[in-house]
Amino acid sequence: MEPPPPPEPIPLNYNIALLVDISRSMEATPEGFEQSRMDYTKAALDQLVQTLSGYQGTVNIGLVSFSTGAALVYSVSDLGADNLQALRDAIDSLTPNGATNYQAAFEQTAAWLSGQTAPAPDNHYQNLTYFITDGNPTVYNGDTVNFAGSTDYRDVQNALDAFGPLTANGGQVHAVGVGDLVDKQYLGFFDNTNTTGTGSLDINDRTKDGSGTTVTVPEHIDAPVGQPVFVDGAFGLTAPPETAAPAPAPAPLMAPLSLAGLLDDGGDSGQAGQGTDSGHGGTGSPAPAPAPGINVGDLLQDEGHAGDVSNLLGGDGGTGGAGGTPSTVFGNGGDGGTGGAGGTGGAGSTPAPTIIGNGGDGGAGGMGGAGGTAGDTIQGLIEQGKHGVDPV
Repeated sequence: MEPPPPPEPIPLNYNIALLVDISRSMEATPEGFEQSRMDYTKAALDQLVQTLSGYQGTVNIGLVSFSTGAALVYSVSDLGADNLQALRDAIDSLTPNGATNYQAAFEQTAAWLSGQTAPAPDNHYQNLTYFITDGNPTVYNGDTVNFAGSTDYRDVQNALDAFGPLTANGGQVHAVGVGDLVDKQYLGFFDNTNTTGTGSLDINDRTKDGSGTTVTVPEHIDAPVGQPVFVDGAFGLTAPPETAAPAPAPAPLMAPLSLAGLLDDGGDSGQAGQGTDSGHGGTGSPAPAPAPGINVGDLLQDEGHAGDVSNLLGGDGGTGGAGGTPSTVFGNGGDGGTGGAGGTGGAGSTPAPTIIGNGGDGGAGGMGGAGGTAGDTIQGLIEQGKHGVDPV
């Protein structure tokens, strides 16, 4: 019988946020490159969405841009060939300007994700965010004092507070640092792929008092860190898996059995043990173990052994060997050998012609087998009246 075909892979569904830094520094063309960071980012996003448009499952896309603030640029449900071009045009329209506000970026992204189908085991949805930036956070929501593009405690801490909802329900955030202006330590806090532990950061919180004097307070941050990717020049974005393998079928509690094997395939009788000149006969071989597997057809067609109930126990054990013959006048007959499991014990041997000698004991039967017959003695024959008195 042919095994059933393997189950088909399960198409996965996604809510994917494309979170793109459009701060002014993204328009720069790094030395040694032909295009700006923004151009390389657009090319990577364009290639990604083309790949996603061919997925079997449902892919919802939210394009979010951020600089001093953040905005949902475009949203598409069930991305496919019919609505792909509009998304590509929205990506191409991104224009750099302003500072870098991580907090606004994450809050806008979380708002879009909350309006999509929530991930659950039975709908195979996953939340995924591609977070692309070329710099560190330099402002936060409600910031009234911008310290010339530098990063302070509130820029980072407020961003961390807004980052949490993106990872709810198993959400993944893949951070990509474009160029050499983004600090690896900062960006590690905003990626939860392959989380490696907790990162620590000592950072100043700078504000201005009522008179305009800068007040600096040292602060400390501890937070989980992931493994963001850092790129220069042209780069690509790895698309998520399109399908997932179905859950494996539970293993059977026991191996399949065969009725024919149970009734017939136990094997043949074992060999008899070899007796010695005097003493005990050899022990019979044990019964062979029953072979696995059941086939009712074999049971019905096997005329040779279909009624052999003993094979239920795996076949006959060997017969014990006969006891050896003594070589002296006063010698005793050898004991019969022990039978194998299910076998018969060997017969005891007849002693040499002497009244004094005793016959050997019958060998013990194997498990389920009969014991052997003890050997005759001359004295026993006399008592049974089978013979006259033999000469001494």
